[in-house]
Order: sequence, then structure tokens, then C-alpha cells
Amino acid sequence: MSNSAGTITSHQAALTVNSTGTAPTITTAPANQTVSAGQMATFSLLAACTAPLAYQWQKNTVAIFGATSNSYTTPVTTTADTSIAVFGLH
Repeated sequence: MSNSAGTITSHQAALTVNSTGTAPTITTAPANQTVSAGQMATFSLLAACTAPLAYQWQKNTVAIFGATSNSYTTPVTTTADTSIAVFGLH
């Protein structure tokens, strides 16, 4: 700092920079399921990374509201139901 009367330097301050952590990896992927119309299916996976870890399941590339854990059970299925996937691990 300085002004017309002089200059002064503060004491040094320490800066610690931590690594950004590890990217998520899927250690056990969800298994394909085959059910009859009218039944439910449960998908699960195991993932690892630096906390926090978040999940978002999707159906046909659209996020399923509230499906944010490492497992997901479908509502009762119809013959039009396909393409369940987990997305957005972070």
C-alpha cells in the first residue's frame, strides 16, 4: 500500500491449492433388464469419485424427476418404455 506519506508491505499470506479431485467413474454399470408389460424394473450402479457424488437417471434422454440416487425403480412399465440411463455423475 502506498500514499503520499510512504509505502508499507503487509506480511505474507499463505495460499493452499487443493487438487480438483477425481472424475467420477462407474465401477459397476447398470444391467439390462427385461420385464413384461405391467411389471417394474430396478436399475442400480456403483460409482466412485471425490465427494460429493450426484446421480440423475434419464429416460429417452430426459431427466426423471426425483431419480437422483444410485438406483432407480421404474413405475409399472408399458411396451413403449425403453432407454433408461444414468447421467450427470459428478
